[in-house]
Amino acid sequence: MTNTESQTTRRRLLKALAVLSGAALPAAAAQVTPRRAARIAVVLPRRSPYPALAETFMTGLTGSLDGQHVTVSAVQTGPAPRAAAEAARTALRDSPDLLVLLGDGLTRAAQPALLERPTPVLAAEFGVQRPDLHQPAPLALTVSLHSWEAEWAHARTLARHAGVYLLISHLDSGYDLPFAVTSGLQAGRGVLSGTALFDPAAPDHAALVRQVRESGAAHVHVLASGTGAATVGALRRAGFSVSAGGLTAPDLNVPRALAAASTSLLPVQALGFDTGRWISAALTGPLTPSAVHTALACAAVTGTRGTLSVDAHGVLRAPLTLLGAGKPQVLTPPNLLQLEPAGLRSGWLHTYLHA
Repeated sequence: MTNTESQTTRRRLLKALAVLSGAALPAAAAQVTPRRAARIAVVLPRRSPYPALAETFMTGLTGSLDGQHVTVSAVQTGPAPRAAAEAARTALRDSPDLLVLLGDGLTRAAQPALLERPTPVLAAEFGVQRPDLHQPAPLALTVSLHSWEAEWAHARTLARHAGVYLLISHLDSGYDLPFAVTSGLQAGRGVLSGTALFDPAAPDHAALVRQVRESGAAHVHVLASGTGAATVGALRRAGFSVSAGGLTAPDLNVPRALAAASTSLLPVQALGFDTGRWISAALTGPLTPSAVHTALACAAVTGTRGTLSVDAHGVLRAPLTLLGAGKPQVLTPPNLLQLEPAGLRSGWLHTYLHA
């Protein structure tokens, strides 16, 4: 057979194979028809005393979502429960496949709207509200920074100091984090030498240093979400050992525990990133409400805080890690069921970190 005849025979064979393959195309195409993009609606605070709260969360969220298979819309809300419910109604009008609520207390505040339309809900929380894990919406799950538990577990390690002084910003004073610190110290048989409120925007560092010295404390724990870097620096220059809590920025270079194993992201950004990872892991099947909820409840996620998994209460759990004190140290969280219920309280009238 000549070379020309061989090429002609090969072309005929390829053409025959193409015809045979084409006959099967309609059935195969029906099996691989691309699914529409999943629609996610996010309810965010219109304003917040925490620096760039909504923007930071959305940076983390959109950075970990598959943009080709997910569309995201956002609705803003004020702090009052009525505003949260109305924002949820607005977000649900376009029938999203999943609703994300940023902030502690939003699920409860938006409950009337959530009961009107059966939509899977992810409550992205900071974990500083009352740590009861009950969610009032039937298809609600939670992803949290576990800040309350992290503060308790961190404070328990601080009990080794001769005395601990607690400095609290106005932003963190009305919530449960100060109670978490004092409860953790008690659990570790530590000594609380004193407490004081301070304004991170205009601190009187000389007075604060004097108060701490007079208390006899050897260590200062600063609760100042998103702020307090200048105060931390002043205390260290005065010779005190210092740790930080609240939604602390990662660049303070002091021991902190925010259930985050990553030192490169802001806590709220890590919360957004892990939320996006959770969504991406779950939205691979049917987009019916029950299927999405089931997929989320069964998902295991590798996020900024290590391997995360959903517990029996529908909370995406992250390991608690103490950072900035040498090698990262795994912390033991409190047994919330054994804590005195009367101590789990909040002084805030609205949803947390909304203003």
